[in-house]
Amino acid sequence: MDTLRDALDRATRIVVARGIEFDPTPVKRRQAPRNEIVGQVDDPAALAQLPAALRLADVQELGGMWIAAPSPILALYADLELLGTVRLVGGPWVSSPWWAWDMQLREPERLARWMDEHVPGSGHACTEP
Repeated sequence: MDTLRDALDRATRIVVARGIEFDPTPVKRRQAPRNEIVGQVDDPAALAQLPAALRLADVQELGGMWIAAPSPILALYADLELLGTVRLVGGPWVSSPWWAWDMQLREPERLARWMDEHVPGSGHACTEP
C-alpha cells in the first residue's frame, strides 16, 4: 500500500490489538500470544468513518521521545490481506510504517469517539498523559 488513505479505501475489516507492534503470525502451541486482540470492526458504515478519524493535522510539531508501551494498534485488512497498521501512541499522536516519524491527528477526539463506539474497552484515550 502506498498510503494510509489507499489502505483505508480498501479495508474490509479492522483488527484492534494491544501491544508494541502487530504480529499477525498464528500462535503455535506453548507460545504466548504476541498481541491481545481487543476487537474487530467490519461494519461498512463504521469503516467509512475511519478516514476522517485518522486525518492528520496540517502542521506537524516535533514529538517527544515515546517509550514503547503496549497501546492499541489498528490492523487494516482487505479480506485476509494485511494492508498495514496504525499504532495509537497517546494524545493526538499515531505511528505507522507509512511515516518516518510519529504524526499528530487533526481531530484526536474524533478517533477517541470512534474507538469508544466501535471498540469499547480498547484502552485508547485521546488526552495527553
